Amino acid sequence: MPDLFAPLTTLLGSVLALTHTATTAVLPDGAIAWILAIALLTVTVRLALLPFAVHGARNARRSAAAAPAMRELQRKYADRRDPDSLQQMMAERRELQRKHGLSALGCLPLLLQMPVLFSLYHLMMKVSGGASVGALTTFTLASATAASIGGVHLGSRLLAGSLPQTMIVLGLAAIAGFATFATQRWFGSQPVDDGSMAAMQHVMPWLSLGGVVVGAFFVPAGLVLYWAFSNLWTLGQQSVLHRMTAA
Repeated sequence: MPDLFAPLTTLLGSVLALTHTATTAVLPDGAIAWILAIALLTVTVRLALLPFAVHGARNARRSAAAAPAMRELQRKYADRRDPDSLQQMMAERRELQRKHGLSALGCLPLLLQMPVLFSLYHLMMKVSGGASVGALTTFTLASATAASIGGVHLGSRLLAGSLPQTMIVLGLAAIAGFATFATQRWFGSQPVDDGSMAAMQHVMPWLSLGGVVVGAFFVPAGLVLYWAFSNLWTLGQQSVLHRMTAA
C-alpha cells in the first residue's frame, strides 16, 4: 500500500534537518540541540498552518452564533419533506449562512491541516527509529539517536528504561496530556443543551488526557516530546484565537 504521506514527510524531514543545522550553529550537537530543533520544526509547521486555524476558529464562532436559528429552522421543517419545502428550507439555510458570515468551505481548513499533522507524526516515528527522511543524512540521524537526557533517547520506550527514565517520559506525557485537556476544557466547542452531547463534552477532555498518557506507553520518547510541544502550541494558539474571535 503506497504511503500517501511520503512526500510531505520527506519535506518535513528536510525542514527538521534545517532546524537542526540552525540549533547546532549556536549550540553543541546533542540532546538540547535536538530538543530545540524539534521545537523549531513544530513552530514552523504550526505557523504555516495558522491561517487555516484562524479561518476555522472564526467559522466555529459564527456557527455557534447561528446554531439557535439553525435549530429553529430544522424544527420548522421537521414534518415537511415535499420537494418544495426542502427547496425552501435550503434557501433559508443559505440565507442564515450568509447573514452570519458562515463559510461554504465549512471544515475544509481543518481537513487541509490533517495531512501535515499526520506527516509530522510519521516523521517523528521514523527519526526516533533512526530511519532516514528527506535531507536527514546518516550522520545527522546518528546524532539524533545518540542524543539523550537522563538516559532517555528519542527512540526510548516508556517501560524499557530505569525509573528515572520512565519518569522523564511520563513527565512529557503529562505535559502533553494537560495541554490537550486544557485546550478542550477551556477553548473547546460551545456548550450544548442536549443532555447526551453535554455529557460527552464534559468527558472528552478527560478521555483525551488519558489517551495521550496511555499512548505514551506505545510510542518512542521523541514522539512524546513532539506531542508536548505541539499540544502546548495548540493551547496557546486557541487561547489567542478565542480572544480574537470573541472581540
